[in-house]
Amino acid sequence: MKKNKVHVQLAILMCTLTSMGLSSSAFADTDWGQTAFNVLNQVYGKDKQDHKHNQDQDDNNGNGNGNKHDDGNGNDIGNVVELFQSTTLKPSDIQPGRGYLIRHSNIVLDCKGAVIDGLGQSPVGVYIDSNGKPLSDVIVRNCTFKNFKYRGGSVGWRAKNVVKMKFSTNDDDLYRVHPSNITFNNVKFLNSGNEGLYIDGYSQHVTVSNSTFADNKGMAIYVEHDSKYSSIVNNTFARNGYGYGREAIAIDSSPHNTVQGNTFDSNAAGAVFTYKNCGEKIGDFETFTRKQGANYNNINNNKFINEKIGVWIASRQSRDLSKSRCSDQSIVPGYYQDYSKNNQINNNTFCGTKQDVIVEDDSNTIVNNRLSQAANLGVRITNPPRAKFLGKPIVGNVVDGNQPGNCQ
Repeated sequence: MKKNKVHVQLAILMCTLTSMGLSSSAFADTDWGQTAFNVLNQVYGKDKQDHKHNQDQDDNNGNGNGNKHDDGNGNDIGNVVELFQSTTLKPSDIQPGRGYLIRHSNIVLDCKGAVIDGLGQSPVGVYIDSNGKPLSDVIVRNCTFKNFKYRGGSVGWRAKNVVKMKFSTNDDDLYRVHPSNITFNNVKFLNSGNEGLYIDGYSQHVTVSNSTFADNKGMAIYVEHDSKYSSIVNNTFARNGYGYGREAIAIDSSPHNTVQGNTFDSNAAGAVFTYKNCGEKIGDFETFTRKQGANYNNINNNKFINEKIGVWIASRQSRDLSKSRCSDQSIVPGYYQDYSKNNQINNNTFCGTKQDVIVEDDSNTIVNNRLSQAANLGVRITNPPRAKFLGKPIVGNVVDGNQPGNCQ
């Protein structure tokens, strides 16, 4: 069907209906109107997509050419090369200020040690974006992403929460269209303007191994609500969070994650914090009310050096959040219940840490850790506002076998 023919036919139909007293908005609400506009959108929309597709696919490797992209929702994501197949970078492929976009399954990006420099201008080093479709089995390895304006890496569906909720409010549907089985191995995330790596809500089975996170202004890794089964193993986290006073790893309303065998050194607020966000910034289009706690996470066999706080379970329990515009029901003005239960904090070593472990929710296990302080001081179980105002003290935690340790 030709565009001009469709356009003329719709114009004639609109004029006829208007002469009959039917407004254009009323026409749009009819079945005829919806069908007509859908046809027009398909013709023009496909043409636009074909034009964009042809623009992008013009290098000799079957990958995009580094033109500016948006994320499908009108948001500019900067100059990126979209990868349509597995790619091993050559020196000639590296252009400062350009990141990479992966929207297809079964792709390996091997940088072969190359440094991808965002120059403080390009938003993100590597996007793994499901674009609202199933995406799995992506590997990024042997790369350095540094000096990106916002993030070194991002895994998820780059759509606003309101778009996702219009797609479906069913968790199974949302898990199906977010990334799964994503691996970062031997990757450096350095000096990002915010997070080193962002793991979006409903992503699952993201593995980060043998990698380095240093000097990122925000958190090294942010694990977002309803993501699950991330494995963060054998990495180094140093000097992250100083732009915003944040911790190295934030686990926000996300269950069943593993943090194991890592070294944390001198991060701004601390190392690993688990919590349930109170639904901050109510009224904003990106507000999302969390429906679960940061539960069933394993934080084992890590080394914490010179941290203010090593591990903080339910880190928002005693915090004044009166300026956060929370959607949750407050206990008293400014204070909200935080939820982080059934977590394991075992066999870790704390060296020169001001506070090794803080626990502010129920039924967690803190066993066989080598503490930087005396055993009765290294693990602190608090008496938060919920105890005073709701009569709900912290209960059911197991604290056993923790001893002052040798940091060598």
